Amino acid sequence: MEDRISNLPDPILCHILSFLPTEEAIATSVLCKRWKPLWRSVPTLEFFCHSRFITTELFLQSVNVVILSRDQNQPIHKFQLTYNFCDSVDPVNFELWVNTTVKRSLQHLHLYLRFHSCLTRPANLSSIFSCTTLVVLKLYQINLELEFKTLPKLLRTDIQISEHTYFLLKVVNNAKVLYLEIDDDIDEVTDPYFSSMFHNLTNVELVYRYHINDWSQIVKLLQHCPMLQDLVIKQPECCVLDSVQGGEVGDWKFPPSVPECVLLHLKSCYLDDYRGTPDEFRFARYIMQNGRFLKRMTICSYVEFQKVLENGKETYQKDRFNCLKILFTINLDDKQQQ
Repeated sequence: MEDRISNLPDPILCHILSFLPTEEAIATSVLCKRWKPLWRSVPTLEFFCHSRFITTELFLQSVNVVILSRDQNQPIHKFQLTYNFCDSVDPVNFELWVNTTVKRSLQHLHLYLRFHSCLTRPANLSSIFSCTTLVVLKLYQINLELEFKTLPKLLRTDIQISEHTYFLLKVVNNAKVLYLEIDDDIDEVTDPYFSSMFHNLTNVELVYRYHINDWSQIVKLLQHCPMLQDLVIKQPECCVLDSVQGGEVGDWKFPPSVPECVLLHLKSCYLDDYRGTPDEFRFARYIMQNGRFLKRMTICSYVEFQKVLENGKETYQKDRFNCLKILFTINLDDKQQQ
């Protein structure tokens, strides 16, 4: 049987291999002589480190060998690293990998650390902000020593912020899409993280690790995003009824002014794991009353749990009356046309 795939040009084969993790792309080199050098020119590097399968030293050595063995004349469009070890390591290897890839027309950079404490010191990754080709930047559990330079072509930024990963968002203030995961040790999101205007931002997704107690923080954030069109707010999925009842008393009041984006640009708002507290209700009402061009409001309820006694021990069970996750969407187009 004729091997038609092997007869394809190198650029097409490398593009096919770019959809595989780097380890699997390298494994194709044993197929035949035609495939042996191809992995060195694949424009994507994806490394997934799991302590169940490999030691820290072996993983660091493997990534170094792969990066140094590549065809130095070929670009690297995407570099993704997922590091799940608990061991503390010097970030010198991470600095070397990033400094090398950003010089190769890098477009997508994804760095995921499972534990912020796995690095013995903050990584010096200032070379990221000299990368004029970067389009997507995703950083999780990364504590950066920053240089205040903007990335001219940046379109999307995914950031996790906590007290351990201090990241000033002003360095990515020209992004159009922002995914922000907010840890439960952060009380103030807008200051110092939002210290400048985001004039290009049209899509924001806020994922909270805790339940929002101060919705005025969201309004302050919106004031920094004058062109925002799509807003998504997610809270933790599962709540205990006791904690919900303890947070029923709300004191959030409508602010005296309405952010520009809500008045002139906001088209959709999505509230996930809505609990129906007074403050949540007021915020949803605030958006619907002031969003002149709002077309869709989506509210999704959460799954409730009750505390019960079982064999003398306290356990949590789903409330049989509220165990279904209810999703409803209000389309406002018809109302505006009337």
